[in-house]
Amino acid sequence: MPSIQYSSYSITPPSWEIAFDAPGFSPSFRSHMIPIQLGSLIFLFVAFGITVVCLLWFWTYIRDRRRETHRRRVAVQCRMCSAAYQRDPKDKQSVTICPVCQTPNERQRLRPI
Repeated sequence: MPSIQYSSYSITPPSWEIAFDAPGFSPSFRSHMIPIQLGSLIFLFVAFGITVVCLLWFWTYIRDRRRETHRRRVAVQCRMCSAAYQRDPKDKQSVTICPVCQTPNERQRLRPI
């Protein structure tokens, strides 16, 4: 590389070998990089994003199904006044009393929607 001479100072343009001579840099830094094209990198990011969204959707779907199953297990609907009320899930009695009309109701699961 040509150097420029100004009075007593010599200025040479920096080269890659000089710039990466600092401690912690290896001269063969390019061999540590993963060779990937821009199109492939964009595809990977989009595929990763779609996968995350699908997993979150599936997780919330399963969670909502479990909650609904639990709600239907503890809910009782009165056969006289059609009032829906919650029974204690720890209580093993098969007959509960409706809080609205005081009619005894047998414990049954609610019909599916």
